[in-house]
Amino acid sequence: MDEIALEIAKQCLAGQIKIVSRVVTGIYDRELKSCGLKITQASILVHLLAYGSRSGSALGRSLQMDKSTVSRNIDRMTKNGWVHKTDADNVEITEVGRELIVSARPQWEKAQKTVCSIFGSEGVEAVTLLTDRVKNRNKRK
Repeated sequence: MDEIALEIAKQCLAGQIKIVSRVVTGIYDRELKSCGLKITQASILVHLLAYGSRSGSALGRSLQMDKSTVSRNIDRMTKNGWVHKTDADNVEITEVGRELIVSARPQWEKAQKTVCSIFGSEGVEAVTLLTDRVKNRNKRK
């Protein structure tokens, strides 16, 4: 049994990706903390800035976040004045949210530089390739 567990522990891509995700999230969260942001919140704000008003479920699909994560973050972000809900029950970024993203850019860039230095150019290219493949696969479903 120990051999099976060791084999799975060494080879399981889900486990490996989770470790990488936790480390990367920690790097971004530490840098963005001075702005009062977490990377999940920054991702939502950036998505709203780039693509406009969206429903919570559409945000979840686009960002691959579960419903409770999106809902919890939207509630916190609404209380902070970064987003508001429209009549159509969509979420829209506010001017305060826009200003926050602009002011957080140096911290985001620092985190990005750190992660890129850990991954190296080949790692960054691999992550981009894998992300594109996953997004394309989800579009076909």
